[in-house]
Amino acid sequence: MRYLFLALLLVAAVLLLFQQSGNCVDFYLLGYSGRGELIPARICSVPQEGVFVEDTVVGSKLAESARVAYEVFKRRHGPIASGILFSVEGPVYYVDGRSADLAIYAAIYALFNGGTPVLATGRIAEDLYTVDGVAYVREKLSAVGQGPVIIPYANRRDIPDEAPVIAVKNLDEVDAVLSSLPS
Repeated sequence: MRYLFLALLLVAAVLLLFQQSGNCVDFYLLGYSGRGELIPARICSVPQEGVFVEDTVVGSKLAESARVAYEVFKRRHGPIASGILFSVEGPVYYVDGRSADLAIYAAIYALFNGGTPVLATGRIAEDLYTVDGVAYVREKLSAVGQGPVIIPYANRRDIPDEAPVIAVKNLDEVDAVLSSLPS
C-alpha cells in the first residue's frame, strides 16, 4: 500500500511539473527504420533543475542524450534556472544510440536562447566538445524536405553535394550555426 501511495505521488509530481512548464519547443529527431524517419519531439522548461523524461523515453538512449545535451548546454552557456521536460511523440527505437545528442542540444538552445529549432544528427563525444559521426546519415536525410541539417563533419563524405547540410566538428561550430539562425 505504501508503494502504491509513493507511485501515485510520483505520477502527481510529474504531472504537476508538466502543468507548470513554461515555454516549449517542438522539433524533430532524425531516425532510421530502413529509411529516414522524422520523429516529433518536444522540450519544455520546468521550474525544477534537471532532466525529466516522459515514460516512452525512460530507459532509452534518448534519455541519456537528453541528459548529456542539457549538461553540455549548462557548461557552455552558464547556469540555467530551470530544467527540461523531454517527450517524444513517435517510436523511440528508430533513433540509434546517442545520435540525437545534437538535435536535443539545438532544441535546448532554441528554448533558452530563442531562435528556431534546426534538424540535426550527431553524437557529443566524451570530451563534451567534439561532435562524433553517427550511422545512417544519408538515409536519415532522405526524410528531410528542406535544410539546413547539422551533421558531424566525419559524415560529410556520405552526403551528396546538393544536400542542404552544415558539417560541424565541435560545439563551437554548432553554437555559431545556431546563433546565426533567425528567431
